[in-house]
Amino acid sequence: MTSIAFFRSSLLKGLMSKPYAHNDRKRGGKATVLWLVEETGELAEDIRREEPENIEEELADCFAWIGDLPNLYGVNL
Repeated sequence: MTSIAFFRSSLLKGLMSKPYAHNDRKRGGKATVLWLVEETGELAEDIRREEPENIEEELADCFAWIGDLPNLYGVNL
């Protein structure tokens, strides 16, 4: 499965909805986007500093925040 196919599937949406749904709804979409921007900045810093040990963690964080957004906005990728 390509990465595009994975994003288009409901798998990501389902994975993120179960453990985090309550907190996501409480926080809301705008705050979630702000968290995503913060995590993206942290990823950029780790890339700039060439700190590969942190890049994996920051990529996972960005991926998780992106995974929250479809659930919050009722979007089917």
